[in-house]
Amino acid sequence: MDDINENKETMIMFLQNFIDDKNTPNVFEIIDDLIAHNPNKKLKLDFSVSIDDDGNSTLHWLSNLCLVDVILDILKIYNCNEFNNEDLYLKYNQNLQMILDFKVLNNYQETCLCQCVKSRNSYITRSFDKMLEIYQDLIDFKDEQNQTILHFLTNNYLPEASEYYLEHLLHFSKGKYELNYYKSWVNTKDKKTGNTILHTCSINNHFDLIKILLKYGADPYITNNDHTRSVDYGIGDVSFSNKNLSLKLLEDELFNINEIYKQDNQNYKEDMVELEKSLNAKRLENIKLQKIITQNDLLQNLDNLKTYNFLNDGLLKQKEILKSQYDNFPEFESFIKTFMEQDSHRQFMIPLISQDLLEYVDDGIGDNLNQKLVNELDELSVEQLDTMIETYKSQNNSLTNLLSTIQKQKEVELQKYRELIAKSLDMPINEPEEIDRLIKNMSASIDNQ
Repeated sequence: MDDINENKETMIMFLQNFIDDKNTPNVFEIIDDLIAHNPNKKLKLDFSVSIDDDGNSTLHWLSNLCLVDVILDILKIYNCNEFNNEDLYLKYNQNLQMILDFKVLNNYQETCLCQCVKSRNSYITRSFDKMLEIYQDLIDFKDEQNQTILHFLTNNYLPEASEYYLEHLLHFSKGKYELNYYKSWVNTKDKKTGNTILHTCSINNHFDLIKILLKYGADPYITNNDHTRSVDYGIGDVSFSNKNLSLKLLEDELFNINEIYKQDNQNYKEDMVELEKSLNAKRLENIKLQKIITQNDLLQNLDNLKTYNFLNDGLLKQKEILKSQYDNFPEFESFIKTFMEQDSHRQFMIPLISQDLLEYVDDGIGDNLNQKLVNELDELSVEQLDTMIETYKSQNNSLTNLLSTIQKQKEVELQKYRELIAKSLDMPINEPEEIDRLIKNMSASIDNQ
């Protein structure tokens, strides 16, 4: 018992620093001072032990006061070890024993999270989200009457603050829990009356909380132990509940819609003014641009006209050249025909060094014809000479093909002769070299004779 009382006094002394001092003191300094006052004994800090008549622990008080940073520093010391924070571990491991249980309840089965929504401190400091992070494992806690933090929040209604707490609590919980579990939790009935939190809010006309609950999935058609639904309750008189509740909600909703409309209308007017300014600026810009484009088009058209005239002159000149060449072609054709008739078997002996120059004509052609050829060929154009050369090549190819055919026929006849000799002398036909040697010797003997 003495040990419990001593620990209780120590925790009260610890907490007193944060109640008396307007500026939140440093947790580490307070703990260091407490250790210094007990140099011969290991300091024990039990944050779960009851320190008042209602059974509240130091954690309950810190939560009610919304001393988030203090709680986080306590957690830092409690969770430190030689791996994650060696300095703190070495500092407090030998001379500090800390006991910390977030699930501790006071005499009314209230958790530390209940203490957060019991006062306005978390609302004033806007620190409730941080408290939810710290105490998130307590959100779905249910007491002996099967009441949740939602029932506690509604039963301890604080204007504006409760609305803030409920909105953040439901938003956090909807993201934390699986959907079916969340729906079951938000519609939890207490054992005594079977009321959900929506029943309680409807009975007490907490319209601000009702709107939030409906937004986050509270079911208004669940019945309590008296078989009454949330929608059956209204402002004061049960018999007119539906009408009164609906009218109030409708009025609030219409007011909100009207405010939104006013704001949207104002935004629309401002946007239209800005749009008109932008359009006018674009119009001026387009007019300037159109003038520039018109000037550029005129200059471009002038350049194009010059180019077209130049090309037209060139085409006309080219047409005259082609016409001149075409007019001379019949004379050239007649010359080629005459030349080929006079000495067609000698025409392939005329070598042309280039398309433009006839170097010489073979001596086999008469001098007069030779001179005539030179004179006439000098007057020919490149195209006409090309035609002449192609004609020569064509006839040359024809003679080459004829010689090839004769050679092939010769080989055929020679092969027949080989077969005849081989058959006469009873020799194998697959030895053509031996047969050819024999034929050569026979021919030589015949020549000698």
